[in-house]
Amino acid sequence: MDLNLKFYKIEGLAIFIIITYLFLVFFTNIIVNYLSYNLIGILIGLISPLFLLWIYNDWGWKHIYIQFNKLIIKNYIDISGSYSGTINSSCKGDILCEVEICQKASLVSVTLKTKKEDDENDTVSRSYMEDLRIEGNGDLKLSFMYSNKGNDSDKLCPHQGFNELCFHKENDYKKFDGTYFTNRQTKGTIAGGKKED
Repeated sequence: MDLNLKFYKIEGLAIFIIITYLFLVFFTNIIVNYLSYNLIGILIGLISPLFLLWIYNDWGWKHIYIQFNKLIIKNYIDISGSYSGTINSSCKGDILCEVEICQKASLVSVTLKTKKEDDENDTVSRSYMEDLRIEGNGDLKLSFMYSNKGNDSDKLCPHQGFNELCFHKENDYKKFDGTYFTNRQTKGTIAGGKKED
C-alpha cells in the first residue's frame, strides 16, 4: 500500500480510524459471540481497519461523497488521467507532449512524454517529488520535480527539472497551464487539456 500522510488531514484521518475501529469492535463482538472464535475476532479487528484504509486510499476517495473527503484529505480533486498539450521551450520552441497523472488519496505521480513529428516518443520525464494544493480561487496546483534519462537520437543528456501546473476550476480541472525549468538552464511554459475517453 502506497500511503503518504502528507496528503491526509491528520485530525480527520484519526477520527476515521477511531470510528472504523469502534464499528469493527462492535462487529467483531457479534462474530466472536456467534462463532466462539476469539482469534478470528482479533484478526478481523486488526486487519479490517488497514483493509478499509487501503480501499479508501486507492479507490474510495474518488467515489465517496465530497464533503466526507474534505474532512480526511487535503486535496480531494481527482485530476488523474491522460492529457495532451504543448511545451514552449526556450531552446526548442513548441513540442507536443502527453501527460499521464496517476492519483490516489495519498499519492500523485506524473509521467510526461514529449512527441516527435513522426509520432514516436522523444523523451520520458517521471516525477519523484510531488505536491498538490488548492489555491484560494479553487484552482489546483500540482508541483513536481522530475528526472529525464535523455535519449541518444537528439543528444539529449539526462537532466532534472521542476514543473508547476495549474488545473483551473472554471474548466472543471480538465485544462492546465504552467511553467518549468531544468538544471540545463532551459525553461518554458506548458499548457494542455484532458483527453476525452
